[in-house]
Amino acid sequence: MSRLYNYLFGNRHEQEMETKLQLLERKIEDAEIMGRYRDAKLVALLDRIECLETEFTRQKTTLLQQKTALEEQLVHARRTRSSSTLQPLQPITDTPKPAIASADVFLVDPETARPLTAFKFADCIAPDRRERGAEASPALLDEPFFKNKMKASLEAYGHPAPPAGSLYRCDTMSRINNSGELGNSAKDMYQSNEKGQMAYCLRKDNPHPGKPIPGVWVSELNDIQDVAVSPRASLGALTIGDAEKMG
Repeated sequence: MSRLYNYLFGNRHEQEMETKLQLLERKIEDAEIMGRYRDAKLVALLDRIECLETEFTRQKTTLLQQKTALEEQLVHARRTRSSSTLQPLQPITDTPKPAIASADVFLVDPETARPLTAFKFADCIAPDRRERGAEASPALLDEPFFKNKMKASLEAYGHPAPPAGSLYRCDTMSRINNSGELGNSAKDMYQSNEKGQMAYCLRKDNPHPGKPIPGVWVSELNDIQDVAVSPRASLGALTIGDAEKMG
């Protein structure tokens, strides 16, 4: 009887143990598969982190180089501005009149007759109005572009530009209303000036038409002699001074 019991139930117990063993083996296999998957995922993650670190280092180096370049440009700009502020424009010696493209165009302080900045005539022409290979001509001047260029130059050197200021030619102190008048003024000053120099100023409109603008006086044409602030300061062939101080 006991043998029959052992035969019947002993085999069943072995089968159960074998089934459990198979399940355990499957779990181990699944765990190994999951472990390999996690290992691969971890390796991929480490590779990604390494790539990000490399990219971060590269961008950091690039930004440092850009920062260094900008700092150098800033130092150079400050030195240039400082030297241009401390050193006034030098008198122009007797030389032949240059071509109009190379002629000097001055922006003048209307109150002190101090030249604030200067350009070459060719740089005062809007790029879209000058055809490739074409010679610079007063007819190509664009009044809005010219005035905006003057304002931008003032602001770049720390001089506040009149928000509603108009453009005036310094030989007659006539207001420039359009591009045609600007071209005619440039042509007149270039032809009448020994050095081919032209000068303009930005100021508020005269509230009393027909009356002279206070603080500004214009006389005959002379060469540059003194560009510092004085009762009489000459600019190229344009002499500008203070009417009250000059009597």
